[in-house]
Amino acid sequence: MLEWYNVIALVVGPLLLLMVAGLPVAISFLAVNIVGAYILLGGVPGVRQVVMNTIDSLSSFTLVPVALFMIMGEGMFQSRIAIDLMGTLDKWFGNLRGRLTWNVFSKSILGSANISVMVLLIVSGAVTFTQLLAFTGATYGMVDAIVSLDVSPNAIVLTMIGAVIFLGMFMGPLPIMLITLPIFIPVILQFGFDPIWFAAMYLVAIETGSTSPPLGGALFVMKAVAPLGTTMNEIYRAATPFIICDLAAILILFYVPQLVTWPVEYMFR
Repeated sequence: MLEWYNVIALVVGPLLLLMVAGLPVAISFLAVNIVGAYILLGGVPGVRQVVMNTIDSLSSFTLVPVALFMIMGEGMFQSRIAIDLMGTLDKWFGNLRGRLTWNVFSKSILGSANISVMVLLIVSGAVTFTQLLAFTGATYGMVDAIVSLDVSPNAIVLTMIGAVIFLGMFMGPLPIMLITLPIFIPVILQFGFDPIWFAAMYLVAIETGSTSPPLGGALFVMKAVAPLGTTMNEIYRAATPFIICDLAAILILFYVPQLVTWPVEYMFR
């Protein structure tokens, strides 16, 4: 049996490399999960078990609305209703024959099927990734190792947030969440922190990373819509105040967790 750090390196390392190489998130997870299950869980029986668990997780009723929302969105897009939201009711019901044709309907179904399959592949990949870490004992070994460190739990939380900001400079929000949350959440729960409090800081950290030089995705979006002749150095300078505000927001949430926890507690009284 491999040590937990070897399992993490064997699973997370190739996953990051595939994503950095530009492979779609769903395909990256699929490849790593199949190879990882085959190597770490005893060959074909391990792969079969992971597949069965993934099918069970995707059979949840809560995932049904995903496809329905995709169909609704594609229908609005293909019928051009989204172009003029104020005229939505008129275009759907006032002139139904000219808007919701068979061609529009078939394109909507095909487009929503493509997106729904990709979303479900990503969800299944994330579930299988989490199960792979759990089945191999990597999650528990990592949690025990982190908890046994002679380091303040607060320092560990800040290190996690810093890692999210760093990853946000190179990766999109979805890959970051799918890779880090299966590792971070067990640690947060073991320390006894409120996961909602951590999630609030986590989301701000993702936003901070996307606006941080040199490769934050939001920076290139800003460059694309900026006036002609705008340089990346000017974009970096323009983003600096927002980065400072995001860092300040993270620190405020960190030292005043009641800003997150109190509204939630009040809601469920």
